[in-house]
Amino acid sequence: MPGAYLRVVEPGGIRACDPVEIVHGPDHNVTVALVFRATTLESDLLPRLQGADVPIEETWELVRRRTTT
Repeated sequence: MPGAYLRVVEPGGIRACDPVEIVHGPDHNVTVALVFRATTLESDLLPRLQGADVPIEETWELVRRRTTT
């Protein structure tokens, strides 16, 4: 299932329950999972992608074609 990516800033050990700091997040609620669902099985979700920073031009072309009536 699609999801978030993490980056290691400092090498070292990590254990269960260690804190995780989110240093950047988008100002929208569009997730990789939502883009995947909208572009594969649930095209009714495509309008929710508008206004988000989805970096794949093919995705935007699909959104434009399917939401323009």
